[in-house]
Amino acid sequence: MVCSSWIDCSAQHGIKNRHDIPPLFCEPYIVHGFRPIHQSWSYYLKSLFFAHNELLNTWTHLLGAGYVAYDFYRFHSNMNDVNTVPLITGFFCSFLMYLFSSGAHLFHPKSEAIHIGAFCLDYAGIALYGYGGGLIHFYHFSSTDFYHRFEDLFCPVLCMMAWVAFLVNALGKCKYHGHSFHFRRLTQVIAVLMLYFVLMSPIFYRMLLHLNGTLAFPSMSYHLAQMAAFFASGIFFVSSFPQKCCRGVFDIVGASHQIFHVLIVIMTYFQYQAVMVEYSHGTLRSPDRISGYFGLDVVALLCAKVGVVYLIVRRYDA
Repeated sequence: MVCSSWIDCSAQHGIKNRHDIPPLFCEPYIVHGFRPIHQSWSYYLKSLFFAHNELLNTWTHLLGAGYVAYDFYRFHSNMNDVNTVPLITGFFCSFLMYLFSSGAHLFHPKSEAIHIGAFCLDYAGIALYGYGGGLIHFYHFSSTDFYHRFEDLFCPVLCMMAWVAFLVNALGKCKYHGHSFHFRRLTQVIAVLMLYFVLMSPIFYRMLLHLNGTLAFPSMSYHLAQMAAFFASGIFFVSSFPQKCCRGVFDIVGASHQIFHVLIVIMTYFQYQAVMVEYSHGTLRSPDRISGYFGLDVVALLCAKVGVVYLIVRRYDA
């Protein structure tokens, strides 16, 4: 009965197999469930509500955006005694990351140019997410000595690493798609890891102080959980497991990229729960002075990256 329903749904919505789709639009070891390319925008919007191999990728991060919006409302209404500008900026960057990711997975089969541009915008969202997370960690979780030692250096370095992560991912997508898939994945992971270690540096330093018994860290278990989710997501991102072992079985539900998406949402959950735990214990840092340029950095990062994506789309449309 389930198999018959899947066949009927596939026929009704024109779902294709791998050999019917250009290689650019395919993921390794995924065999079935591809939407046809060059359809109308409304077709891809309606595909939110029928089965295909990008359905869970779209919904996991669409729901992730909803969770970030809910947490923003919950936190902002409760934290009247804390300077929440870095926290608000972090929430905004997180929301954009989930929105860009969901949109990329939903609309990328529209054309080659849309596919490249959508995923480059997705990478811009990832870089912004890292930048926003770094702001939260530095301004709300730093120890006093770490904060004063790196106050003038942390944001510029974080911004630079966000740019590196975006450019490496975008150039990899444009230049090394197709047969260079595994090389592209490797460069993506290295670039994101570099950004991750910068944005997590205030947390790592505070963990060391806590383990030495010199500073309390009530939310450390939540940060350990978000770190575990991050590294687990990276493993699924690069491994193509489990679909690599059972081709065709996990095309619609259970593919590695779907698990990766779920783990990223879990990572975000633990990250924001850590904020609430610190606040409830009275240990959430409320910065008395914030670098005046980092809000402009977010706008500049977003606008510049959208501009780069626009140029990429124009190149592939030409």
